[in-house]
Amino acid sequence: MKTLNLGILAHVDAGKTSLSERLLYDVGLIPTLGSVDKGNTQTDTLKIEQQRGITIKSTVVSFDLENLKINLIDTPGHSEFVAEVERALSVLDAVILVISAVEGIQSQTLILANILQRLKIPTLIFINKIDRLGARSDELVKEIQTKLFPEILVLNTVQNIGTDFAKTFDIQNLPDPEKLKDWIGKMEICPIVFGSALVGEGVPQLLQALQRYFEPIEDKTTKPLSGKVFKLEIDTKGRIVAYARLFQGELKLRQQIPIIRINQNDHTELFGKITKIQGFKNGKQIELKTVEAPEIVKIWGLDLQIGDWLGVCLRDEVNYFARPNLSVIIRPKNPAQSPKLHNALKNLCLIDPLVSVEQNSENTLSLKLYGEIQQQIIQAFLYDDYGLEVVFEKTQVIYVEKVVGTGKAFAEKFAPDNLFIATLGISLKPGIQGSGIVFDIGIGRGHLPVAFQKAIEESVNKTLKQGLYCFEVIDCMVQVTDAGYDSVATDGGDFRGLTPILLQKALKQATTEIYEPINHFELEFPKDHLNNILAALVKAEAKIDTIAEESEKTIIKGTLPVRQTFDLERQIPNLTSGQGLFLWGFEGYQKYTNNR
Repeated sequence: MKTLNLGILAHVDAGKTSLSERLLYDVGLIPTLGSVDKGNTQTDTLKIEQQRGITIKSTVVSFDLENLKINLIDTPGHSEFVAEVERALSVLDAVILVISAVEGIQSQTLILANILQRLKIPTLIFINKIDRLGARSDELVKEIQTKLFPEILVLNTVQNIGTDFAKTFDIQNLPDPEKLKDWIGKMEICPIVFGSALVGEGVPQLLQALQRYFEPIEDKTTKPLSGKVFKLEIDTKGRIVAYARLFQGELKLRQQIPIIRINQNDHTELFGKITKIQGFKNGKQIELKTVEAPEIVKIWGLDLQIGDWLGVCLRDEVNYFARPNLSVIIRPKNPAQSPKLHNALKNLCLIDPLVSVEQNSENTLSLKLYGEIQQQIIQAFLYDDYGLEVVFEKTQVIYVEKVVGTGKAFAEKFAPDNLFIATLGISLKPGIQGSGIVFDIGIGRGHLPVAFQKAIEESVNKTLKQGLYCFEVIDCMVQVTDAGYDSVATDGGDFRGLTPILLQKALKQATTEIYEPINHFELEFPKDHLNNILAALVKAEAKIDTIAEESEKTIIKGTLPVRQTFDLERQIPNLTSGQGLFLWGFEGYQKYTNNR
């Protein structure tokens, strides 16, 4: 039996988890349907997920469709949990992208569709909620073709859309299934299925499409082990449990395997022995002694991090979503629990590496976050799992610095002003937007021992965490233009000590400017509220790109500073008599001017 690792993605509230529940019910894995509102679905297993009715962590569940096994991964829909989605995308064979027939294409939908095309992950669109008032069909298909996927194929039609009597019907005379399978596999065409997860309409056509057109190609060749860790948990005994997708080869119990860890551009090889393996089979988790690609498994016994490769590393990491751009100080209500809080946050950062914790000079702890909902989730998590009551200070925006010009610095070993037994020359200049820190041993890597190269690179990355204005420096190129050492007296500490001094000199010469994060937004509201909305947008320092009118509503699109986003979001219900829809997502950075 072939295996398909399938993800379900959507903007929040499009009905993604409800569709997962319906699929499990229709294939006979669960006797009754759970409800997101009641908090009893199969894939939302965390207490906080059940209480809030949103997916926070990716969940894996398996079921069989005749000759096809599907490992289904339900992912979060809220934009503040995009890191969880990013990790899931790296291990998927195909995706169901859920779009509400009522709300249509939303901000997160656009982002996800763009990434799916860049990654060339075969995608099926399920247009959900056809039985809801205001549901659209032909108009929405045209929007999908214009905004998401230019080549689409609708697999069923709808009658009585927008009513309780909505029904779907198969379209006859479709192209040859083998041709369709090929086109979909190459992302040359995107199939669309209409339906309702709530009542099950259209779901049989969805399952049929998965069987016919998304069957994976079986690889019979013998290849060395290669698997990727995309999720971590900590079990009740405090052990690390890793979720990994195998891309090739096989995994065995008690097997000693190499672990490839990627930090910046550096690959570190570690080793460990697997003590327990679990696989997924028809809604259950079963003990295994051996497992082959392309399965998804849970493994115990290895000291792993998210993003680690088991065996052979097939590709380097690529980040498609924005990093957190908010910071907040966190403290326990009971100061005596500070050590306990620190350990709890370390565990939290292990299972979600983008929620990083830092201890500053005042001995306080701060977290990097995506938004207020994520902050509330962390607060509940600390209380439920560790019995910790915590207080958050005011959320701060994370500003960054960008290099303006070019800077150079040089020091010769044994020179009177050089306390280190090393020669080093460094050049610094602006990089391409979004490039991060690009480090280059310009003199040729063979000229300098690897240990010294690593010492310089580690010091560069550490030093640029705090620029001329105490913010992190991003998007710049650092090149080593000269290097020398004494074969007897020099060690890595000399380069670690000299690098920050020279890099700071180069930074001062090049100078930097402060940039602030901005969000793109889409605001939909009744026409008669336009004046109030425009006044609020001006106050929020928004830049308006377009204003469009559709029947009785107005849609404004533009950008605004992250520091203004949440205050504006809280005002929208009052400004629009509760009828406004405000969507936003990270756009990038703009130069910050302190004259506001």
